[in-house]
Amino acid sequence: TSINNSLVTINGNEGVSQGGSLTNMVPSTIEGNAYEYATGQYSGPGTLQGSLVVNPALLAQNDADALNAASTAKGLTATQTFGSISSNVTIVGNGGLNVIDVNGNITASLTLSGTASDVFIVNVTGTLTLGGSSTLGLGGGVTANHVLYNFTGSGGTISTHVGNVVYGTMLAPGESFNLDGKFNGEVI
Repeated sequence: TSINNSLVTINGNEGVSQGGSLTNMVPSTIEGNAYEYATGQYSGPGTLQGSLVVNPALLAQNDADALNAASTAKGLTATQTFGSISSNVTIVGNGGLNVIDVNGNITASLTLSGTASDVFIVNVTGTLTLGGSSTLGLGGGVTANHVLYNFTGSGGTISTHVGNVVYGTMLAPGESFNLDGKFNGEVI
């Protein structure tokens, strides 16, 4: 997995899998920690406000947990299903666990709205390619720590641009990342 940050602020952590790479370019900022395997590679002159953590035992467990979370999330029964999201969409929660299946790509703003009791798991078979000022946003009382975007494909690229804002955890064990904009959550 390759993660390229060029004009991004991540208000959270980044995790790099075995054999992956993280390139953090100026003026990017990671406000949390960067976790990587011993065979992973962190480089670039961007700002890392936390620590660079290379701990094979911890990371092996983190990787197993991430893969387990991805598999578990993918196996949940959808409460709502969509095809590709190519125009702005707002999804209103049910007050509890919301499992959203997106059978395709996300190329436009997606807003998850509800109460503080709503938890959203968004399983995406395709990739994310945001442009302009598109967001993966929140509405009502939904918070970023209650949102998981689980990308279930492999070989694609999760891509955001300077005007984009993303809320939630991005879990994509089989995808690469090319990130600009602002992230409020974690990238794994």
